[in-house]
Amino acid sequence: LSVNAVAASGTALPIAETVVLAPRAVDLTTEDIAGLAVSEASLQAASSAQAVAQEPSLQLAAAVAPVATSDTDAVMSAPSDDPAASSDTEGLDLPVDLDTETLAEPDLAGEGLTRSLRPMPRPAAQAVAEPTVAALAVEVDPSTIAVGTRLVQLGAFDDEETARSEWTRLQGRFGELLAAKSMVVQSAQSGGRTFFRLRATGFDGEEDTRRFCVALLAENVSCIPVAQR
Repeated sequence: LSVNAVAASGTALPIAETVVLAPRAVDLTTEDIAGLAVSEASLQAASSAQAVAQEPSLQLAAAVAPVATSDTDAVMSAPSDDPAASSDTEGLDLPVDLDTETLAEPDLAGEGLTRSLRPMPRPAAQAVAEPTVAALAVEVDPSTIAVGTRLVQLGAFDDEETARSEWTRLQGRFGELLAAKSMVVQSAQSGGRTFFRLRATGFDGEEDTRRFCVALLAENVSCIPVAQR
C-alpha cells in the first residue's frame, strides 16, 4: 500500500499505529462441502417448487375471472323468481299489449263444460196423463125416438136423478165408448111402482149394440141390447 501511495503522490503514507492481519481461510471438510452442495440444491428445488405451485394458482385465477363475469351476466339477465323482486316492478308503467277479449272470456274448455246442460225431454210414455173431462151429457126425449130404433139399456133406477148420475159415472169411465152416444131416461111402471130406465141411443144397428154391450160386460157393467117400442 505504501509503494502504491509513493507512486501516486511521491510521498509515503504514515505508519499505521495498529496492524490487523486478515483471518486465515477456513478449511472445509468433505462433509461441509457435501452439506453446502445439498443446501444449494435444496434451495434451487424449493424455488422451482414455489414457482410451479404459483403457476396453477395464476392459471386458475385467469380461468375463473371470465367465468365469474359470464355467470354474473347470466344472473343479471335471468328472470327473478323472488316475489319481493317481482313486486318492485309492479309499480312501473310498462307497455303491455293485452287482448281485452282474451281477458274477458278466459278459455275454460279444459276445466269444465262449455255450455249448460238441458234436461232431457220426458218420454211420451211417462207424460202425466191429463184427467179426462167428462163431456156434457146429451139427453134425448124418449117420445122423439122412432119405434124399432136399436138402443142399449144400462140399468133401472128409482128416480131420474139417480139414472142421470149413473150416466155421468159411466161417461167418466168409458168416455170414448160413450162419446157418440146420447142419454135416454125413460119412465116405466111394473107392479104398481114407477121406475126409470137408463138407455143409450146412437147406434147403427143391432150388431153395433151387441158389440157395445160386449165391451161393457167385459168391465162388469150391465148392458142389454133393446129396441124402442
